[in-house]
Amino acid sequence: YSDESSEAIRRRLQQELPEQLKLGRLSLKRTQTRESNTDPRAADMNAIAKIYQENAADLGRVAALTGCSVEILRKNPPADATEFAWKFLLGLYEESLAGQFGDDLKPMLGR
Repeated sequence: YSDESSEAIRRRLQQELPEQLKLGRLSLKRTQTRESNTDPRAADMNAIAKIYQENAADLGRVAALTGCSVEILRKNPPADATEFAWKFLLGLYEESLAGQFGDDLKPMLGR
């Protein structure tokens, strides 16, 4: 429990967060992203395609079952279950994690 008001906490967060983010960024290490040169396994493609086939009329349900972004799925709907499975396994229906964090931080920072 804190004696600080919500407004005081928000102001403190606005003041301290930029510096904490800078310090956190300095502790991150560079990595090399490795991309696979192989196609997805047939079993994986079939499993994802089956989810799409069973729920194709409801893109919201497909998104909920697979964890993909319903907004991206609706903007770029696949032609069929195979295309959905391929794009899903390539990560084309995922939102950018960086964008998600930025969107989550804006209301906290009052922007």
